[in-house]
Amino acid sequence: MSRKARQRTSRLPIRTQLMLPIAAALMGMLVLGLFQTVHVWGEYQDATDAAVLSDLAGSVADVLDGHQNEGSPVLEAVLTGSADEIDLAALRARHRRGRGGARRARPRPPASGSRDWTTASTR
Repeated sequence: MSRKARQRTSRLPIRTQLMLPIAAALMGMLVLGLFQTVHVWGEYQDATDAAVLSDLAGSVADVLDGHQNEGSPVLEAVLTGSADEIDLAALRARHRRGRGGARRARPRPPASGSRDWTTASTR
């Protein structure tokens, strides 16, 4: 009886056949890493949006508090019908004292008539 060589079921070399499971595992790790990166990037964007919204909420709250302090006496006077008796200059002065002083004045244009505002002194 002669021995016949068993026919190979694959035409790929042995080295390639041994590397296929390793290559498949590496591809799976790359795909899982990509999914993880996309997920983490989405969470980062959500956290950034939340931080921006919290800053915006704080700014809006500060603005609303300022307008409430400034506008509530005027609104009360209008609702009660005593708007003619209100002194807006006194209210504005009281509001500025409550915030820590008057606002900083804008720079005035130079008196000489030149258009260079960078060298103009603020008064």
